[in-house]
Amino acid sequence: HTRCLSEWSSDVCSSDLRIAQAEAALKLASDRNFKNAEFLIHRYDLAFLKGDVEEMRRQAGLAQGRQGAEGRWLNSKA
Repeated sequence: HTRCLSEWSSDVCSSDLRIAQAEAALKLASDRNFKNAEFLIHRYDLAFLKGDVEEMRRQAGLAQGRQGAEGRWLNSKA
């Protein structure tokens, strides 16, 4: 059982690291003023993985009425 727990812990740490890397990449893009409808979807997905319902709502609200975002949003969330 210890080995399984160790492997599970390693997987969790690895996924936490990947989430942090994705957040850092999106922050860098934002800091450099890159604007892309896909970023809204990625931010929504990150919020989902973190269980951040308020951020999910915020990103969904930002996508409303945004050209290029709504169609992709519907396709990715369907």
